[in-house]
Amino acid sequence: MTTVHEVAGAGPGTHALVIGVGSYDHLLGGSHTLLDNPYGLGQLGSPSISALSVAEWLLNELYNPAAPLASLELLISAPTPAVVATPNGPMTIEPATMTNIANAASRWFARADAHAENVAVFYHCGHGLESADLALLAQDFGAPGGAPIRPWEFAYNFHRTYRGMAQCKARGQFYFIDACRQVSADVLSFDGRDLQVLVAPKLRGSNLRSAPILYASARESRAFAQTDGVSRFTEALLAALSSNGTERRGGIWRVSSEILGRAVLARIQLGNLPGIPEQLCVVDGESAGPVTLHSLNGNPQIPVHVRAATAPPTTSLEFRRSGETVSGTTLVGPPPWRHDVPAGTYTIVARDGAATIADLGEDWILPPVYERELT
Repeated sequence: MTTVHEVAGAGPGTHALVIGVGSYDHLLGGSHTLLDNPYGLGQLGSPSISALSVAEWLLNELYNPAAPLASLELLISAPTPAVVATPNGPMTIEPATMTNIANAASRWFARADAHAENVAVFYHCGHGLESADLALLAQDFGAPGGAPIRPWEFAYNFHRTYRGMAQCKARGQFYFIDACRQVSADVLSFDGRDLQVLVAPKLRGSNLRSAPILYASARESRAFAQTDGVSRFTEALLAALSSNGTERRGGIWRVSSEILGRAVLARIQLGNLPGIPEQLCVVDGESAGPVTLHSLNGNPQIPVHVRAATAPPTTSLEFRRSGETVSGTTLVGPPPWRHDVPAGTYTIVARDGAATIADLGEDWILPPVYERELT
């Protein structure tokens, strides 16, 4: 099945299309005839796990009273069929072939277009190649029906699809692209007109929308993941959705189109540690004011990064309120200290045993990230 969740009704809702492509029939290591030029691309272990994690978050965690989850289209290509737990029991997921992607996108667009207060969510994890526009590859990219005279028949143009979604009535739209955006001489021989689009752009009929795009990589760069784990971008995205991608409005911590991108960027940058490849996340898109995707029931957890050039390795960092250390917020050295701390006002003290090394005074810890230098 592709539609794993659908709620009938005329009111506003959140409509999601989630795609994870880890198995490619005609790329290196694929199970079918190898594409003449596979662009050095092969099989991926992370997309199926990452897409399933996003789908499970939408099904189990998304809380938006103004636009509750109303539909979820899910496509996953993996060595064995993916299975997702739904309120109606486990469901086997169809693969992310180009035909399945196009059909799922048509249903997704129709639902999102039904009400101006709808929220549309789009997520794709897998191989991407960029020339004039970004090509996202389906499982059957390079199939004999298209290659070699139509090698891009089983890929789609994300940038033109994004422009096409401007005709959708949904004022809130979120796009998460967990893919490399590498450029090569072979790719540059094609432009965006060679690619399919999921929603064709129009010269007229665009609607005002808040539609951030979060890219896992910058142009000409790569996105990274453990072979069989959630990708670095998706891990940062899920953490931001559940914590630091929030702003407080109307007494409620809300994940909004205005701050979510900055929160993901902050988590990606904090994860760019020495000895691992640097990942460059990019935020783009249109903004017509904040749109809520998700609301929290309590205080968000904020990533804290405190650096210290000269502190002893036994130094600890304490976050205090009313003179008492808040439970779970003592960070033991050596610096730098990295931890998630509940949003709020704290007095921050650095100690080495019983001795106070530094008193940073009272400070606010607020989304998307708290960074400080201990001097």
